[in-house]
Amino acid sequence: MERPAYTDADRNNFGPGPVHGHTGASAPLTDSDGLTSTDPPRESHGNAGDPDPGPNDTGATNPHTAETNGPTIIGGDVNAHNNSWDIHQPEDAEGHAIEAWATERGLTIANSGQHTRVNPSTGGRSTPDLTLVSGDLAGGAEWETGPGLGSDHLPIYLTLPTINQRPKRKGPGRFRQQKADWEAFRRHLDTEISKWPSHDAPLHQEESRLTGAIITAAKRSIPFGNGGGGKPPFWNESCQEAVDLREGAQSRASTPDHTADDIIAAREARQNATNTINREKTAYVNRQLEEMGADTDLWRTIKILDGRVPPAKPAVPIQRPPTAGQTAPTKAAVTDREKADLFCQTYAAVSRLPKRKQEDHAIKLSSRRAGKTCECGDTKEGFCSPFSRRELQHALSKLKSGKSPGPDMVSNDMLRQLSPTGETELLRRVFQEGLPQGSVMAPLLWLIYCNDLDEDINTNTTRSLYADDTALLATGPSLQACADQLQPDLDQVARWLDKWKVEASPSKCVFTTFSLHAKEVNGKVVPTLTFKGDQLAHEKNPTFLGLTLDSQLTFTNHIEEVKKRMAQRRCCLTALAGRSYGCDQATLRAAYIAYIRSVADYGAALYSTHAAPSVRARLEAEQHKCARVITGCIRLTNSETLITEAGLPPLAWMAKEAGLADLPREPLALVPEQPPWTNPADAVTFRLSLPRVTRRDDPPAVRKAAALEAIAMVNPDCTIWSDGSAKSGTRDGGGGALIQLHRENREVETLVPAGSVCSSMRAELAAMLAAFTCLLAQPGETRSRIKTCLLCTDSLSGLQLLQRGPEAQQLVLAERVWAAMDSLGEQNTAIILQWVPGHADIAGNEAADRLANRAAAECAQSETPIDLASARTAIRQRAREMQATRAHRHPHPQPTPGLQDLPRWGQVTVSQLRTGHCPLARATLHRLELTPDPLCRECGAEDTVRHLLTECPAFATTRRRLWGGPLPSLDEVLSGPAGKIVEYIRRVPAETLVGLQNLLVHLRDVSAENAHLYQYRLWDAKRVKLETAQNRGVSPDVAAGYRDGLRRATNGHPLSAEEVQKVVSRVPAETLVGLQNMLVHLRDVSAENAHLYQYRLWDAKRVKLETAQNRGVSPDGAAGYRDGLRRATNGHPLSAEEVQKVVSRVNQLSS
Repeated sequence: MERPAYTDADRNNFGPGPVHGHTGASAPLTDSDGLTSTDPPRESHGNAGDPDPGPNDTGATNPHTAETNGPTIIGGDVNAHNNSWDIHQPEDAEGHAIEAWATERGLTIANSGQHTRVNPSTGGRSTPDLTLVSGDLAGGAEWETGPGLGSDHLPIYLTLPTINQRPKRKGPGRFRQQKADWEAFRRHLDTEISKWPSHDAPLHQEESRLTGAIITAAKRSIPFGNGGGGKPPFWNESCQEAVDLREGAQSRASTPDHTADDIIAAREARQNATNTINREKTAYVNRQLEEMGADTDLWRTIKILDGRVPPAKPAVPIQRPPTAGQTAPTKAAVTDREKADLFCQTYAAVSRLPKRKQEDHAIKLSSRRAGKTCECGDTKEGFCSPFSRRELQHALSKLKSGKSPGPDMVSNDMLRQLSPTGETELLRRVFQEGLPQGSVMAPLLWLIYCNDLDEDINTNTTRSLYADDTALLATGPSLQACADQLQPDLDQVARWLDKWKVEASPSKCVFTTFSLHAKEVNGKVVPTLTFKGDQLAHEKNPTFLGLTLDSQLTFTNHIEEVKKRMAQRRCCLTALAGRSYGCDQATLRAAYIAYIRSVADYGAALYSTHAAPSVRARLEAEQHKCARVITGCIRLTNSETLITEAGLPPLAWMAKEAGLADLPREPLALVPEQPPWTNPADAVTFRLSLPRVTRRDDPPAVRKAAALEAIAMVNPDCTIWSDGSAKSGTRDGGGGALIQLHRENREVETLVPAGSVCSSMRAELAAMLAAFTCLLAQPGETRSRIKTCLLCTDSLSGLQLLQRGPEAQQLVLAERVWAAMDSLGEQNTAIILQWVPGHADIAGNEAADRLANRAAAECAQSETPIDLASARTAIRQRAREMQATRAHRHPHPQPTPGLQDLPRWGQVTVSQLRTGHCPLARATLHRLELTPDPLCRECGAEDTVRHLLTECPAFATTRRRLWGGPLPSLDEVLSGPAGKIVEYIRRVPAETLVGLQNLLVHLRDVSAENAHLYQYRLWDAKRVKLETAQNRGVSPDVAAGYRDGLRRATNGHPLSAEEVQKVVSRVPAETLVGLQNMLVHLRDVSAENAHLYQYRLWDAKRVKLETAQNRGVSPDGAAGYRDGLRRATNGHPLSAEEVQKVVSRVNQLSS
């Protein structure tokens, strides 16, 4: 039997098991049915093995306030001692009180006498954890402790064989569809369906057996996992070794003959295990972030970081109250399925329309007349025809892959992989009435039901119907005039709701006012409006379709809300990368655009054109913060330079800046023009390849021969050569077509404009539509001779778009092409669409190309509407042009090759250098008030980025070794490989010190008080490491030991192991209690860290100032070295002899 365990870490977390009548902090002991829980306990703060608590701290609650009814388990840290459960500590009054209380209530002490805690300081044993069980559970209860889990309390195992425990699962379990064998899935599905009886079954049985067949086939062909299991992903040998050492040390410290050293060793082993696990966690996360990309687990990671998860379902039974004419169910709903069924029953009970015989009589008569005059004439054609397999396959193709399955475990991927037999069975499901829960037909039918809601509304009133939301807008000289216009419309809506038995939601019915008049603005005048007899509430800032409105349409509140949401999501972006770790810039940019910028883009075309520039600047400021996260640049960076470096366009670039505001617009093809039960695709054949495979770089003669061979395979009555052209692929488009009527030995040319804003593919579609339209306009005798029509085009993307079918088109132009082909198909004309290579010296294709160029140049474009896709392309093109213009303001507009191949800290360093503000240069540090002057320590010139990379004579040799030849300019350095720039920075020591020897000399020259101040900086290793890594672009992880670090610190000159040891042994150090501690600290840190400390040691002025502020040390006010050391040692004075001894030791080392 599996034993449920608990530790002291769970003391305030109640599990499903019961806890009654507690006297301390309780813990879940088991998962048992039929037991109830009481109020949570008060936690005891005493420690077993320590002196007894005082009279005001009893360590437990009053036991007489607890009640015990039924099977009961009590567990907790009672901090009381009695020989009945604790033989290691003396008894106390609280222990006797608990024993008496348990005896009165018939509770049995389950403890076996083993200790449950080991004092980490003294090693003393005690049993402060008490477990009580009721008599009906005590017979077979087994109580024992297990090995430690890192706490001073041991885990307790309580086994109750009288309770049927549910098997534990490590996860909900799911199908591993990435490893599915779909061929086997379809084969097993056919086998299961073949076992069904031949007679029809009720709908719910059909659904159940089809779902069961799919699940059975999935279990035989798709691997299934129960989730979880195993060790954490970061776990490795270091973690396991540290945990084993901790367990061994704790075991030795728990023995009766343990020593003080065993206690210390156990404490150190516990801390070492914690540090090791945390270190491996951090390293694992950093590796995952470095390898993360936009096409990997980026979005899953963002979802986890975001933390926006739906609230947990209440784990309580639900009882439906009785309704009119019905009694309430006797059994409460407990499982998810029972609750779902209860919801459906409740919905069905409250959604029945009230019966009104007189009002409903006219509706019934109209319905009967409509049913008798079906347009199909009982032929079951057209709308009345059953769903075809093609419609089903099209619907299944729209399902998104990778989605989680529903409660029945059937996923979208399984439905998309149905066998032909499975599709046939799915088509047999017919709903006579009602709809399945969650069906997409429900909102569609509601749209049809309410479509005539606004028919009798005043024509001067603007209306907006979206799903179940209806908005009415009236304009007038005053707010009262607007109210007078709206009130009759509201009354009309109320009459429509009454007639069609629709209930409105009063709490959601509000009105707002918009005015610029000083006497009416901001709700100064609120007219009265009523709806169904109730007065409507006035809302100053309503939210309509996601936009927060205000009385003057300044959108200030909306922009503040958008800014707040962007700031919240920026926290996730910050967690993905720092200045020395994390994702690369391309991944961060993709995450920002899709996850953060999308919040600002929603409705931006509306609110950004009305909001004041000062208000829009708030969003720009938020984007600048995100750009600093992406690039790692500092605050000194110019805003335009920062945005350009991050590759982001400003938020102010809207569609009106692309010159599209005054152009006619083409409606979206939201609803297909052809009904889904028609099938014009039967008369159309797509041929997107040639008999012989060709490549674009093949000679024109080879591609021409392959195209002519494909054309020769068809004997058409009519051949159409079509082509489209658009300048730069985005504007002034035109289409041309050459129609060859072989039966009449004549040709027809047609030209058509594609619009001043269009894409090349749109121009190609316009040419096809013009050709088919011209063909349909021919005389009837000519059309009757055309049995086969061959259209040849070099637009492969256009043919691929049309091949999706008429119902999948979102462009009106593509739908019209399909409608034209459908019209030709109705005249018994077969259509073949053949792709041919372009610019292959094919006569017909070249002629169509010339016609397209003529159309683009000669046809009037102003009246041709633009579609959404072309508008998007034009906006993107315009944004690229504007961004290219702004890029010239960048200090270095040309990209640096290899930047994306660098690790995160390298990308940040190069970006900082490119923007001209990098903490590697003392001029930048001086502007940040981190250094007293901006001068280079080597040559005395101003230490700018240009000086650091190209001008400082101290590093001319390093530059010549890396770039060779004459010394490069700044543009040549930043235009070269990014890896060379990083290598150059690595070879240049921090603060331009020439090697580690300068550091040693500097330490010898400073006074004792200054040495103490430096020691503070050295002691604060974590802060120094973080600050320097961010400001210097130095990655401590790249150091390969102390020796390599010293090699970098000495300007590229390697040191032998003996020299390294010799240098380290000579470092003079002044610490709180002597000289040795700092030397030990330097030996323990990595080489790269020692190199980082060097930068902090050099900045003596700042160190002295900060230490005086942070540590309270004032060197100027100190009365000698003795007073300074007194402060440094937390107020403990040193004798004159001790001070002299320390000073002598410093002088001895310095000499």
